[in-house]
Amino acid sequence: MRVAPYTAADEIHIRERAPESLDRWRWMFDGDRGVVSLGWSSTALVAARGAVRKDLVIDGVEVHGAELVTLPIGDVGPNPEEELELGRDVLDRLRSHGARVLYAAESSQWPKSLLERLGFRQSFDFVERTFYLGLGGLSRRLDEHGPHPFRRFAEMARRIRQKLMEVEIDEHWLAHVQTVMDECPPVGFRLKRDSEYLRWRYKNVPGHNYRLLVLRRQAGHGIDAFAITETFQSDPGQFGVRLLDHFTRDPERAGVTWMLGELVMWSLAEKATIITGGAGHQTPLDQLFRRTGAIRRAWSAPFWIRSLNDDEPPALDNAELRASDLLSF
Repeated sequence: MRVAPYTAADEIHIRERAPESLDRWRWMFDGDRGVVSLGWSSTALVAARGAVRKDLVIDGVEVHGAELVTLPIGDVGPNPEEELELGRDVLDRLRSHGARVLYAAESSQWPKSLLERLGFRQSFDFVERTFYLGLGGLSRRLDEHGPHPFRRFAEMARRIRQKLMEVEIDEHWLAHVQTVMDECPPVGFRLKRDSEYLRWRYKNVPGHNYRLLVLRRQAGHGIDAFAITETFQSDPGQFGVRLLDHFTRDPERAGVTWMLGELVMWSLAEKATIITGGAGHQTPLDQLFRRTGAIRRAWSAPFWIRSLNDDEPPALDNAELRASDLLSF
């Protein structure tokens, strides 16, 4: 197998293999945001591995990093040594771009055996949990035969209070979101969320309709919290709200609990039956999710991390991860 970097001339192969994913491929890899290493057998594309560059904040210090991502094209039988060669090529190219810390969720393209051989260390499971807002079959019958009492209460409260509002994902509100992020105290590990990243991640992404919600106690004094959500079909005729990103000016438990409570009210008024949210297993946010009723795991995957220099990888005891930090969401 011959390994070579992806170039614009290779797009024809992506178009042939995964035409429905071409827009997302361009979003991840056009320009210099991402790197892809391709494996060729003669003129046939047999495998690909890639990563998207992201800036991180580790113990208050900005660090160039990247996420190893699962690509929307399947492999055609590379053996473990060929997978290792592809993986090493991705890491070498990230190192040449100045990346220092890499992370990945274990997947079919980045299995445990390959991540271990590439020098990654497993930390915890990233867990997406489910909050149930309805009452199962009773909830559906209430919706069919009359106003659901919880939804009716939520709709009335939303009309009266209007604390959590949906706003456009535009430069004005992204600046407010960045202000919240700038005021967050340092933690062990977090993605840097500046306006450029937020615009790329939520406004320019193809195939998604993300919704920005802002929470404020008093108009004219900025925002106290934000949440970025997406509606999805959870069951036939039933809809859920996926909580992709959120932060508050008050990072303590009371502030996050307040934001989650407002999100529940908003979601009920939107006729959602569940909310899903992600965090590192047993991190403070995950513990808060569990205390507020999100016991069931909707999805989970081992989370791996690696330093590209001689330093030890950062400790993740105080990591702040959100669902959107993994590009599988």
